[in-house]
Amino acid sequence: MTVRILIIDDSPEDQETYHRFLETDEETEYKFIFADSGDAALEACEIEVPDCILLDYNLPDTDGLEFLSDAAHSDVYLAETAVIMLTGQGNENVAVEAMKRGAIDYLVKGEITQEQIRRSVHYALEKKVLEKELREARRRLEEMALEDSLTRIANRYVFEDRLNQALIRAERLDEKVGLFCFDLDKFKQVNDQYGHQAGDYVLREIAQRLLQVMRHSDTVARIGGDEFAVIMHTNVSIPGGEVLAEKVLEAVSQPIVYEGQTLNTGISIGFAVYPDHGKDGKSLHFAADAAMYEAKKSGGGYRVSSD
Repeated sequence: MTVRILIIDDSPEDQETYHRFLETDEETEYKFIFADSGDAALEACEIEVPDCILLDYNLPDTDGLEFLSDAAHSDVYLAETAVIMLTGQGNENVAVEAMKRGAIDYLVKGEITQEQIRRSVHYALEKKVLEKELREARRRLEEMALEDSLTRIANRYVFEDRLNQALIRAERLDEKVGLFCFDLDKFKQVNDQYGHQAGDYVLREIAQRLLQVMRHSDTVARIGGDEFAVIMHTNVSIPGGEVLAEKVLEAVSQPIVYEGQTLNTGISIGFAVYPDHGKDGKSLHFAADAAMYEAKKSGGGYRVSSD
């Protein structure tokens, strides 16, 4: 991979020195870009974002610290660019401040050797790669915290938070919130007969079928085991809930084929409406859950809360 390196220095001699030190580096292939001022450097970054910047502190139109601030407030995206500050003797405090603003390393001009600048560039590039990997790992952890890892739909934490927010909004606007509770029928038999991988496949398939049936405004979540829930945020009514429940029953009744085997399962559905069947999240969930168990006792199907 070719590393794009921007050398920002108003001294042609220093530019040539750094170029000479790096161009013979057998470990890394560089594409060199040169700028002799802060403005010229920003223009160069707008054309092509560099992987690494060698930034002289003393520039004709600005200084290195101001350049970092200007870049941060411009349209130039340098968050993944490794910056190395070049300072004069006795400017170590400036270098420390530069590192607080995002620079990875600093070198003292007049003392820079070929080995030193190569080592610094390699270190800065590697650190930026590690920082990017860490950001990606954090992003994945955040997604995992919001998603059920098996079905990739909302998890119980998201379900409870969105139900709470929906109820706050409904109370303020004098609206209704609908809540479905679902529990799979014969799911234990699938696990016992075909194994947990087959059971996991069923859960993923049911999650996708719920997503296809429900409206985009609804929240579909897996809240545990073979239990799912859906929050209706808008246009809530008992007849509307019945229509959606019938669609779910139809979708779930379609065969689920896993490795050539048809897996027989069904679903029990309970439905409750705020504020008719519950005045808060706990009581509403209890009402929908109780209706679901009434449906299960009757062999599956759909029940509306009688509370």
